[in-house]
Amino acid sequence: MFDQSNALLTLLGSNSPPVTGEMENYLRLKQILCRLESMQCPAARELTA
Repeated sequence: MFDQSNALLTLLGSNSPPVTGEMENYLRLKQILCRLESMQCPAARELTA
C-alpha cells in the first residue's frame, strides 16, 4: 500500500460497493494514487450538526 497523504486524487463515495469499489479498483489498476473519503447524506449531516 501507499501513504494516502500523498494521494493525487480524493475519491468521494460510500464505503459500500459496487460503484465506489469499482472506481477504487480501476484507479488502483491504473496506478493512480487516490484517497477514499466517505460521504454522508445531507440528512445524516444535519443530525450530527
